Amino acid sequence: MSKKKIFIVVGILVLGFLALAIFGPKEKPPEDTSLNQPSVPITVSSAIVWQKCVPNEKTPCEVWVMNSDGTGAVNLTNNPAYDVDPQWSPDRSKIVFASTRANGNPDIYIMDPDGRNVTQLTKDPGFETYASFSPDGKQIVFSRGIKGKLQVHIMDVDGKNVRRLTDSSGEDEEPVFSPDGTKILFDSDREGKFQLYIMNTNGTGEVRLTNSSGNDRYPAWSPDGKMIAFGSDRDGSNFEVYTINADGTGAKRLTNNKDFPDADPVWSPDGKVIMFTSARDKNAEVYTMNADGSNQKNLTRNPGAFEGGADW
Repeated sequence: MSKKKIFIVVGILVLGFLALAIFGPKEKPPEDTSLNQPSVPITVSSAIVWQKCVPNEKTPCEVWVMNSDGTGAVNLTNNPAYDVDPQWSPDRSKIVFASTRANGNPDIYIMDPDGRNVTQLTKDPGFETYASFSPDGKQIVFSRGIKGKLQVHIMDVDGKNVRRLTDSSGEDEEPVFSPDGTKILFDSDREGKFQLYIMNTNGTGEVRLTNSSGNDRYPAWSPDGKMIAFGSDRDGSNFEVYTINADGTGAKRLTNNKDFPDADPVWSPDGKVIMFTSARDKNAEVYTMNADGSNQKNLTRNPGAFEGGADW
């Protein structure tokens, strides 16, 4: 496993399930599992999904859902596989995620917001992760391992019609559609350190957006498509959360936590708040802050667990 993958785990986030997944259980879990019940009702229209990983547990990494204020947390997957990287569909009728439940290798799955009707979309002998929906909900973009390197792929929402979009010498990861559905943003180390790139949805017209001295990763579009939030160690410290304009200009640092990294940002539906993962409390937790970096709050507060990979 590369140092880049290991960093995702030990640096911040258990977000790097590619490193964790290889240690996952190989047996196939039961088809039907009972779900926990939320302590308060979940408002799906504004709910947050995220991954919670607890070392040495029978269910090591699970997909959870909670209200936007951190209340009502409930485990949606509840099985002995690694279930990570959840993302909402645009209409919030489905959640896409990656899981090792089939054969020990990560594949892409889809389920209802209550954790039921889990369907496996990919069955590649390698691994797939970092899946997210197109704005119209008809396609899913994701990264698939090709000869040990992750490359960006796209498929229909039913798992059919898979097409490869990138063919680089590096790792092409964390792809996301632009809000208007015309572009795909991703990070890649094809030219050395990880930087942000953008391309058309058919894989043409690749353009490098950032050119920093560090690694720029975990990109997320603002809802209006004018801004991009991402994590970077460009200032020579731990990873911090930054924003840039959609054309790559105007970099602004939002967090300043010299002891532990902050990364993996995602915007609230109204664009006023940014959710991110931080290890500032010595284990990864889900935080929120205003889009200007002010008013940073811990949403999860679960000592002993590693939480992140959230979507709003």
